[in-house]
Amino acid sequence: METPALLSSPSRHPAGRMLLLIAAGQFFGMTLWFSATAAAPALATEFSITSGGTAWLTMAVQGGFVAGTLISAILNLADVFNARRLFAMGCIAGAVANGAIAFAESAWVIIALRFASDVELLVATMLSAQTTDVTVNRVTTALFQKYRRPEDYLAVSLDELEQDIRPTGTFRQKARNVQGAMRLLVDEYGGHVPLALSDLVRLPGVGRKTANVVAAERGATQGIVVDTHVRRLSQRLGLTRQDDPARIERDLQRVVPRADWARFPHLLIWHGRRVCIARAPRCADCVLNDLCPSSRV
Repeated sequence: METPALLSSPSRHPAGRMLLLIAAGQFFGMTLWFSATAAAPALATEFSITSGGTAWLTMAVQGGFVAGTLISAILNLADVFNARRLFAMGCIAGAVANGAIAFAESAWVIIALRFASDVELLVATMLSAQTTDVTVNRVTTALFQKYRRPEDYLAVSLDELEQDIRPTGTFRQKARNVQGAMRLLVDEYGGHVPLALSDLVRLPGVGRKTANVVAAERGATQGIVVDTHVRRLSQRLGLTRQDDPARIERDLQRVVPRADWARFPHLLIWHGRRVCIARAPRCADCVLNDLCPSSRV
């Protein structure tokens, strides 16, 4: 009995091509769907999108992929695509999916503050005390257009600078510290941000945590950043019993390879914001629950 053309050579039959395209579209559409779900939080962090915006971003990206799949199927009805183009589309889709996952993984372990120069990094980190990175990025969007050099911060009155950074909280003290730091940069460092921690901590308003952030982001890691998340998770994981940030840092330096000093706090911060939450840790979802001495499962 002769085999129907649709079954013997599906790629040569119009209906077969339609079925192949729909199947391929569903495959890479769902792959991209899940990739988008993974990438959306990273994109939100990178561009300071709120949690509500993250949900909308996820739905928008996923909706785009679904629409693309449906459009591909409709175009096939007009006999546009053949089997080779289907294969090419699948390869492209796979590359995009892998790229989305790679971007998500890398974006989760980078600083959320936005800056384009060493001075901007220093100011943004100083402003981030006792507030969120989202708030700082919202303020610095306009701030860094107005103030581009250390001299610019010194050319305005203290009151004017206070109003420019007011949404970040404790703005009076921060304004005094920023102007004091800029004065020292101009007077003793030629307007450049130093690299050594011993020099950075001389700047008004710059403690060891801020100095570690600035140095690490410039590729000159000299310590481990200890913020609220790093302190909490280090204690929960049994990496330290100390409460003082300097002592916690010393304990971490003993167990964390020096090559990972810059990356390690980003990983703990990410984990602390999404899994090991302060008031309600999601121990059942934690990949470390079989190792963590504080695990509730």
